[in-house]
Amino acid sequence: MHKILLSTISFWVVLGIGFSTSFASTPCEVLVGSVPQLGRTKEAFAAGRYNEFFEFTDHIAKSPTGSTTDQSIDLLRNTFPVGFSLYSTIMSKKISERFVSEIVVMQDDQGQAVFLGWDAINTNGAWSIANYYVSGDFTEIRETWGN
Repeated sequence: MHKILLSTISFWVVLGIGFSTSFASTPCEVLVGSVPQLGRTKEAFAAGRYNEFFEFTDHIAKSPTGSTTDQSIDLLRNTFPVGFSLYSTIMSKKISERFVSEIVVMQDDQGQAVFLGWDAINTNGAWSIANYYVSGDFTEIRETWGN
């Protein structure tokens, strides 16, 4: 299992998607079928609590080659220091009762978006992120997670 975190800011801010505030009427839109227990992870990332996000994801997923959690946190803090103003789970695919694949979009106040794709597994009644990918490119995240 692996995760990939982009290492250059240009990938994070490449999107100029013009989501309007009507994209979500609340800070988080809940998609029917998404796993409520993963909400803590989404909330931590959206609030800019990147340490908490990585503590949760690194429980099973291992640090990617050539990147450390500290480097990833620094990149996120420098690019999105206050986190995101809203987020929404845009895809939640139930593979089995214990395996779910999701895509979450995070949007800041300037309309820049970051997409999280992850596989979550349920072992002994607890959900964990087993594999994830972070990208500012929707096509890339869709090809990686949406199929």
